[in-house]
Amino acid sequence: MPTESSAHSLDQFFQFSLLGMIAAGYGAVATSGSLDLPSIVLPAAAMLARLATVTGLLRISLSERAATALALGYILFYPADYLFLSAEFLRSTVHLVFFIGSVLLLKAATPRDFRLLELIAFLQMLAGSVLSINSLYLLFLTLFLLASVATLAAGEVRSKLSDRARVACATLRGARRGLAFLSLSAFAAILGLGVMFFVLLPRTAHAALAHLLPGRFHLAGFSNEVTLGQIGEIRLSSTPVMHARLYTTAAGVDLKWRGATLAQFDGRRWFNEADRGETIPTLRNQARLATLEQQSRPGRRIQYEVQLKSATDDVLFFLGVPEMIFIDSPQIIRTSAGGFRTGSLRPARYEATSFLDSPLTPPLTPPVLPAESRRIHLQTPLMDPAVSRLAHTLTASHLTGEAKARVLESHLRTRYRYTTQLLSQTVRDPIAYFLFTRREGHCEYFASAMAVMLRTIGIPSRMVTGFQSGTFNPISNWYLIRSSDAHAWVEAWIDGRGWVTFDPTPSGPAPGPTPFWHSASLYLDALELFWQDWVMSYDIERQFILANRIGQNLSLPAWTGQGPTGYLRQAWRELASSIGRRTAVLAASICVALLLLWLFAPRLWTLWRRRRTDQRLRSRPAQASDATLLYERLLAALLAQGNEKPAWLTPREFARTLGNSPHAPLVHEATELYHELRYGARSQPVHRLLDIVTTLERSQRP
Repeated sequence: MPTESSAHSLDQFFQFSLLGMIAAGYGAVATSGSLDLPSIVLPAAAMLARLATVTGLLRISLSERAATALALGYILFYPADYLFLSAEFLRSTVHLVFFIGSVLLLKAATPRDFRLLELIAFLQMLAGSVLSINSLYLLFLTLFLLASVATLAAGEVRSKLSDRARVACATLRGARRGLAFLSLSAFAAILGLGVMFFVLLPRTAHAALAHLLPGRFHLAGFSNEVTLGQIGEIRLSSTPVMHARLYTTAAGVDLKWRGATLAQFDGRRWFNEADRGETIPTLRNQARLATLEQQSRPGRRIQYEVQLKSATDDVLFFLGVPEMIFIDSPQIIRTSAGGFRTGSLRPARYEATSFLDSPLTPPLTPPVLPAESRRIHLQTPLMDPAVSRLAHTLTASHLTGEAKARVLESHLRTRYRYTTQLLSQTVRDPIAYFLFTRREGHCEYFASAMAVMLRTIGIPSRMVTGFQSGTFNPISNWYLIRSSDAHAWVEAWIDGRGWVTFDPTPSGPAPGPTPFWHSASLYLDALELFWQDWVMSYDIERQFILANRIGQNLSLPAWTGQGPTGYLRQAWRELASSIGRRTAVLAASICVALLLLWLFAPRLWTLWRRRRTDQRLRSRPAQASDATLLYERLLAALLAQGNEKPAWLTPREFARTLGNSPHAPLVHEATELYHELRYGARSQPVHRLLDIVTTLERSQRP
């Protein structure tokens, strides 16, 4: 019949488009060079067999029982593959996914099977995006998008049409042609919008929309002024302030993120007199922050990347002595106190190279502190004379400035106790009260006390505010620095060496066991970092940076001979690197778990419910409603064998339509038992009817 041919045409279009999705996903992974021979041959053979089945050349199908047996068999084989054959988690997992996908491709007959195949195709494209560096990936991505649109459109139409509606509806004659046109139109619209939003119009509306957004968390104490107690208040919060990623090893590195440097102290407040500072222009988004002599100095260096939130004004944070910076800013401002700012309140993202100061690597030329700077860094406020006497007493037996500074540092670290509790009342002389009365405090009290005592013995000093260490997130491979990591320490001028770092603050109490919520917060932080990197902050500047890196990696000028494929390839590689190996393993594990759950959970749930129902029917007196329940199960078992009962036929009429079917006698008997139980109010037939239904369910096949 023409209408039946049209319905078949719709089914065939759906099958072809779904096969196109699977082929595109398979091609994306296969061309990455990451698959071995079995992983290439088996899915290809399954796709060819399915293609032959769809076109009518062959009739190849797997029964539900055979597919389940094959899947369970390979799951049992999976540990051996992981331990002895592949010897790698990701490779053995790929084998598992491809094998189950091939089995499912040969078996697929139900809507659940088709949805699972769509999920497998998507996971293959996702894996190809991480594994593939081949320019063919863009082609497979395009084919996948086109096939996906066609599959979803045809599947939606197909799912809404019952067999009866297909026979009655004569409008399906042009369904395949209409769906093809619809798919191409939707694909073109999606591709056009994607190009417009992600290439031609990157997100550059930050400034235009900033006034519409509420003010973000602001962190005081990292600009030109900090009051005693302020950093202690900051540490009470756990708000994320910045992220940092180290490109070189951090073994033995004291991760002090140096921010503002404060030179003047009035007894309660550290500050800098307002100054314009020195403007350092950036050239091609990079600037030199140190002299050529400093850059040629032998010693350890570290490369890292920092992402700041809009919580620390325009202050930049560095490890050690910064030498080079790569940042999207027209200029860098070096303050007279030795700090660095951008002059813009926009959250900064930058890469830097720093020299790690060490007593074993003195400067090539002894530095000189200007007289005016020495005068500023030796000023002391009006305070208790006992502070000066303590400093002189402790350092009297030492000759060099560094030795005296180390003595004061050790005294504060060993004779005083760290606490996060703030002062409950204002005191007249905070430093003297800390040294002689309270004898405990948080970091800025220790740093202020040491800096003041250094000045009383003639050693220029200043206080530095920043952050200490942070929490390493193994999911994203970034350090998460929170406001609770805020810290203050001291820099003292040592003749012949320059400014040297000292930290008089003792260690706080050891952390307890890591709670579950802390581990969960690391995953959330990694997700937020990914979102910020590749969605919110992916603007035109980041595109050009990626393009420049591609050119540098290939020793070619930016964009020369690259085209969009090279650009996308580098973007995907950076994305894979930022996610990290642990996340890839976790994602693969979750995908396998979801795949197994999708494949086996519905059937296991159905079997469990049937067993519970059978036990209940055998253990209690039969009811008339049991007849309806068992007859519905009978019809479901027959439907799985291709025998659907039309709604307009009675049970006896339907039994007669089975003719010489192998199950016809059982159906006839079950129908009579159904009538006796349903309308005759007899309870004896229930056990026999249950046996018949169970027999038909065990013999069902797709």
